[in-house]
Amino acid sequence: MTIYDNDLPRALDAADVVLVQARYGGYRAREYDETFPHRYGMCGDEGLGPGGLAAAWRTWPQLSRLLDEILRCCRRANVVLMTAPVSILMRCIRLKYPSLAAAGICELPWTTLRVVCEAVGADLDQVGFDYVGTNHVGWFYRIICGSRDLVAEYASSLDGGGGFPTQSLIQTLGAVPLKYLRLHYCSQTALEDQLAQAPRARVLEELDHRASQRFAENDAEAIRAILSLRPTPWYSNAVAPLIAGWLGASVTQKLFLSMCNQYHETDLMPSDVIEIPCQFVGGKLVRRPNLTKPPAHIRRALHDFMRYERAAASAVVERDSSSLEWAISQHPWLPEPAAAAAIAADVRAGALTTFEARPLLPVTSYCSN
Repeated sequence: MTIYDNDLPRALDAADVVLVQARYGGYRAREYDETFPHRYGMCGDEGLGPGGLAAAWRTWPQLSRLLDEILRCCRRANVVLMTAPVSILMRCIRLKYPSLAAAGICELPWTTLRVVCEAVGADLDQVGFDYVGTNHVGWFYRIICGSRDLVAEYASSLDGGGGFPTQSLIQTLGAVPLKYLRLHYCSQTALEDQLAQAPRARVLEELDHRASQRFAENDAEAIRAILSLRPTPWYSNAVAPLIAGWLGASVTQKLFLSMCNQYHETDLMPSDVIEIPCQFVGGKLVRRPNLTKPPAHIRRALHDFMRYERAAASAVVERDSSSLEWAISQHPWLPEPAAAAAIAADVRAGALTTFEARPLLPVTSYCSN
């Protein structure tokens, strides 16, 4: 059955699970989000920083209309959010649609944990861990396998090259950070790299264009070759196991969901949206508690991001310009308070712009996400 936009109520009718994965404004809007922060000496990203806030500001009016339809057609459905920025939008959902059974999901913590285990030769199914964070901003501050400290072992396994995280950073943090924290801990080099290459949105647009051409030509081999440049681990490592578990399959993998804190982390507000490891037990999805507290420096960093995300979600829902400027002033990456007003203007502009087409770029390599 083919479902078009005007058939949305038909598609939602009596649905058990609704996966929300939309990029309102398309690739051009993502390119805007990834580039306008450069004017202020800040990294651009579709989910973090000013770019993430611009995406939320643009997305919420349309996303809220979809959520209205979900409430009308299938209010008992499990709603899985994969629309960036996940954390801020989940906060908006909790503010305006508290009755919805909604959670964000991301594969990155799980795949990060797998990388650590593979690097040190540990059995992923046998490790214990403590994790804290919000979407794309998280830390594994304890990973053990029996008597082995895998955080320390992983740091020692790194050769001191230019990858992220570096050996010295892990040793300093006493934790393995998710890869997007490069924008936080190595902001200047990350910014320089962004300025030296095409925005990720343009790379993805070219891949999309090439794939569409090959589909039209019915060239299966070429389609597979192009799609190999765009892996989608969030399906196999997050969405599929989650839905399979809901359907009664035996799922042992840990799943990292963005949901209300509810005292999972006692230092944060119960209403804060954080990323929580969960697992299926007896067919039910349950939270996996941490056994130890995060180090003080990680708690401080997380508190800084939480303070910003609280303000950002309120501004997005209220559609209030002064609240938007205040939220930006709370961001840990803001170079100087005076920039908040100009950034707020650019955030609002990103929701009003009709994005013009640009020439497509040749794609020769794959970049993540």
